[in-house]
Amino acid sequence: MRRIIVFLLLLGMASLSCPAVLADPPKKKPVWVIQKSEAFRYPEATHGKGQLQYRDGLPVLVVEGTPKEIGQQIGVLGGRPAMRVIKFPREILKNRGAELLYPMLYNVGKSMYSNFPQHHKIEFDAIVESSGGTREELIIINTIDNITRLFGCSSLAVEANRSKTNSPILGRNFDFPNLGYLQNYTLVTIYRPEGKHAFASIGFPGLLAVLSGINDAGLSLVTHAMFSSADGSPPFTSEGTPVGLLLRRILEECETVEEAEKLLCQSKRTTYMTVVVCDKRRAVAIEITPKSVCTRPAERGMLFTTNHFLCDDLKTGNGQWRYRLLEKNQNCDKLGIEEIARQMHAVNQGSITMHTMIFEPESLKMRLAFGKLPSSAQPLVPLELGPLFEAKSP
Repeated sequence: MRRIIVFLLLLGMASLSCPAVLADPPKKKPVWVIQKSEAFRYPEATHGKGQLQYRDGLPVLVVEGTPKEIGQQIGVLGGRPAMRVIKFPREILKNRGAELLYPMLYNVGKSMYSNFPQHHKIEFDAIVESSGGTREELIIINTIDNITRLFGCSSLAVEANRSKTNSPILGRNFDFPNLGYLQNYTLVTIYRPEGKHAFASIGFPGLLAVLSGINDAGLSLVTHAMFSSADGSPPFTSEGTPVGLLLRRILEECETVEEAEKLLCQSKRTTYMTVVVCDKRRAVAIEITPKSVCTRPAERGMLFTTNHFLCDDLKTGNGQWRYRLLEKNQNCDKLGIEEIARQMHAVNQGSITMHTMIFEPESLKMRLAFGKLPSSAQPLVPLELGPLFEAKSP
């Protein structure tokens, strides 16, 4: 019965796939019904060891302690004010005329909950209890990215020998159908968990999974959805750990590209994805399916990634216009922050480019633009992460 449900769900979700992964630049905007945007601001507050405050316009939530304490801090400070985020999956299904898929999404997501790492289960349960969201809603927002193909992201990484800063840089656009309002609920969460690496995650309250982040060892990573694979692997299986939680484990447990690759190899994976990982020395793209893990190193100090596999055993096509545009940077001598920001804007997807960011692993610094779309046209706001990783509780 589970296989039938998964098959029907994948069939239905195919209609929701992000239209931003085309071979050529789109001639018209993706067809999404854009809802009226609303002004939103998180209330600055504290709860237990957690604190939410704005830093140069960026909403930053600092949480720390045990998994239960962290979950309570996220639920109270982030989840309660941003209930619309928790209800977003139902809204996007309704927007596409696919609301009947919602119960199937929950049933499949619920089956994946048993594969959550234990400390993530404890944090998840605490978020459910403290946020006001239902268990069903929070299960779906933490598993839907394993089933759907809604991402259409681009990234550019340069290693030290091709960097104007003489240290690695990772730039990324996060492209996602946001219905015109999701970007307003962006939240930078600084986690300081007991016995694990501190890390920053750029996402939304209630989302345990990591989409983009960096830890106190300077290990940064970003995700890219993939749409086909040549290894014969199913596009989705519920018998693994949700990929976003594996990526969170990388930030919690790893310090190097090699350690990240080892963790992904040793884990059961649920879907197709490319994870770009950059430490203080080098950058790689780790291409994963439920069957395979293939690591693609930077070529002559540069690494370009969009939404197609490039490893010989996985690739099924020649890539998209965004990849071809980014690839032209191989003709440049070196790239710095400004050049990477310009390249991110060059490959923006208009109204679905909702986050643009740049990570500097060696200096523990990130820059983020969000709000008005496309985010790549907005100023990148710097955030020094070192003090936030080390600071004591407020």
